[in-house]
Amino acid sequence: MASARRYFPVEGMGCAACVARVEGAIRAHKGVRAVSVSLAASAAKVDYDPSVCTPESIRQAVRDAGYELIVEGTEDELEDEADRSRERFLKALRTDMLLAVVVAVVVAVISMGFNPFPFKNGVLVVLTLVSLYAGRRFFVTAWKQLKKKSASMDTLVALSVSISFLYSLVISIFPSILSSRGLEPHTYFESASMITAFILVGRYLEEKAKQGTAAAVKGLTGLQPKTVTLRKVVVEEGTPVVEESVVPIESVHP
Repeated sequence: MASARRYFPVEGMGCAACVARVEGAIRAHKGVRAVSVSLAASAAKVDYDPSVCTPESIRQAVRDAGYELIVEGTEDELEDEADRSRERFLKALRTDMLLAVVVAVVVAVISMGFNPFPFKNGVLVVLTLVSLYAGRRFFVTAWKQLKKKSASMDTLVALSVSISFLYSLVISIFPSILSSRGLEPHTYFESASMITAFILVGRYLEEKAKQGTAAAVKGLTGLQPKTVTLRKVVVEEGTPVVEESVVPIESVHP
């Protein structure tokens, strides 16, 4: 039976649950014989039968699970594209993190450091929406996984932030819901903003560490030999002669 082994960069993984989901989606695809997914390298190594499935069909299976598989190009080109993809992702994550941190600090100061003033809650609503925009990746991933009836850490973040924001929004518009019962209509916009900021800081530090790990692994892989010297003895006119040839290591099999 024919067999092919390919390396595919994976985009969108953020935790061990993501790795399990991607691995499960690929393994369940018809024609796949073995799969290994690495969170540190953000990549999957797949052993499959090319007569039954193709990289494109495997890519679609991963897409259906809410992630993206890069399949175009040679293995070296895929590795380079994976590096560029990680750089783009880290840069975008850093921008979102900085925006979320600045907004969270402002929201916290206004919420807890100022006495009530006209349109205070309106200002907090606008600022918190900016914070939620910075953390939009959590909501996008959570929505994709909801459609697949699954969940991950992004689902927990999106749920906690949404509840905090929506509760505060309702109390801001209809404070009588609590005041009519003798309760103080407190809002928690700072909670939504701070949760988003803290999680983004953690995600940024994690991604930066993963890039360092991926670079180290790639450096070690680069130390592996690319060629092998084959020696064989032939007899010429009764005299043994050793012939040597250098071939790619991939061409050597037991």
